[in-house]
Amino acid sequence: MKVKKLMWNGNKSSDAEAIITDGKYECLTFCHPCNILEGQELSEPLGCFMSEEIMVSFTHDFSLTKDSGSYFGYSGVGQLVDKEARLIKLGHLRLTLDGYLPGDLENGQFVGFKCSRIDILD
Repeated sequence: MKVKKLMWNGNKSSDAEAIITDGKYECLTFCHPCNILEGQELSEPLGCFMSEEIMVSFTHDFSLTKDSGSYFGYSGVGQLVDKEARLIKLGHLRLTLDGYLPGDLENGQFVGFKCSRIDILD
């Protein structure tokens, strides 16, 4: 995951918006405090804030779609990598979900989700 573009929110602000990409998928994220640089590779997963509607997906294709009614909101389909850590992969993007995961989900399954914002956790 790489920082494609970094946009600071004011002259002396420690928060920024960043576009993160894996080369195929990209998302607008929020970063605070922001200690990253454009072009930097990120090692930690991104955090899906206020994730909801997490359920098994019958589609086995990764997707990430910007919600038209929300500045930072997204919906998507990813593959559950580590249920205990709430970690999914979406292409080469790695995301953690903070919402309730149904008990019958298993690692390897594709899951659909919505979130209000994606945060940089580095």
